[in-house]
Amino acid sequence: MITRMFGCFCGACALAGSDTANFTESYDNKNVGTGKTLTPRGSVTDGNSGNNYSYTFVNDTTGVINQRALTVTAQTNTKTYDATTSAAAIPSITSGTLQGSDTANFIETYACACPPVACRRCIRY
Repeated sequence: MITRMFGCFCGACALAGSDTANFTESYDNKNVGTGKTLTPRGSVTDGNSGNNYSYTFVNDTTGVINQRALTVTAQTNTKTYDATTSAAAIPSITSGTLQGSDTANFIETYACACPPVACRRCIRY
């Protein structure tokens, strides 16, 4: 005897006819890390508000969000000796991009290991 449930045949479940699945998943937060919770949600479009199917959503806790690489490059500076390491330019992101509402707060300074006037110009960020 073969038993058939709506959308399932012999234990192998599939959507019937022109029914479509509308499932997505999302992370529990946007921050970098491992062991992130992924939460599924959605429904089936079957002409009966998804009621022709019974489904259970199961979270997954093995999600990973990796760091986004950025290259920050110091800009050319020239200044008259003033006994400080301040620099007028602002370093810029030359590879990669910030995401969403993230902002960069970079500063640039001169770095010298000898008396400033005798020192060759070095820029660090």
